[in-house]
Amino acid sequence: MRGDGALDLGDYRVGQPLFPQLQDRVEVVGAGFQAFLLGTAQIFHLPSIRSSAMAKSNKAWLRRHVTDTYVRQAKEAGYRSRAAYKLLEFIAKDKLLKPGMRVLDLGAAPGGWSQVAAEKVKPNGKVVAVDLLEIKPIHGVTIFKGDFREADLEAALGGRADVVLSDMMPNITGVPLVDQARAAEISLAAIELCQKSLKPDGTFLVKVFHGEGFDVVLKALKEAFQTVSVRKPAASRGESRENYLLAKGLKSH
Repeated sequence: MRGDGALDLGDYRVGQPLFPQLQDRVEVVGAGFQAFLLGTAQIFHLPSIRSSAMAKSNKAWLRRHVTDTYVRQAKEAGYRSRAAYKLLEFIAKDKLLKPGMRVLDLGAAPGGWSQVAAEKVKPNGKVVAVDLLEIKPIHGVTIFKGDFREADLEAALGGRADVVLSDMMPNITGVPLVDQARAAEISLAAIELCQKSLKPDGTFLVKVFHGEGFDVVLKALKEAFQTVSVRKPAASRGESRENYLLAKGLKSH
């Protein structure tokens, strides 16, 4: 994640997470992550008058993060992020992943979803993870660093995917309208990928945020898939605007 300019804190109150849309993709680490949080003001070159408010928000977020039930469970289970429990809920309710499946994990860093997917599709399944960020090696997962729109993911899978997962978010600017538009853009790109690389009876799970662009993504999914459901997994934090759209069965065009 990088800053694309000064971050406006106007929409964030002290005590709330600074980046709620990223909170479940953060790797479960210790002091190194705390140093990142406390250094955010320098990364984004924020005016000094806002640094104190940001530091307080970061510290409050960190306190809640380290006491979070799902964070503790993820650490104990060896998952790289609490987001693993969202995917596990979808698997339990929707039979999303089964042995032998081919799975694409878009925006996979730090790898929590890929870890779960690799467990569920073995022994004969295949998981391909892609992200612009580095992903540490995961047993049973083929990892690509780069833009998913440019990688030959179908070749890496050895055929079309049974399931495409997308927990992607764009680089954060701190301007809600801009960030929501960018999030919608990459979701639409993922839908386009599904139309080329997902099996006709396959499933697509994508994270979306209520706001500008949500209706656009929902409309595009309904045009591309036979069924679309809106979900809010229990592991999503209550204040987060995130939802997930579960789409099944590509329509023929």
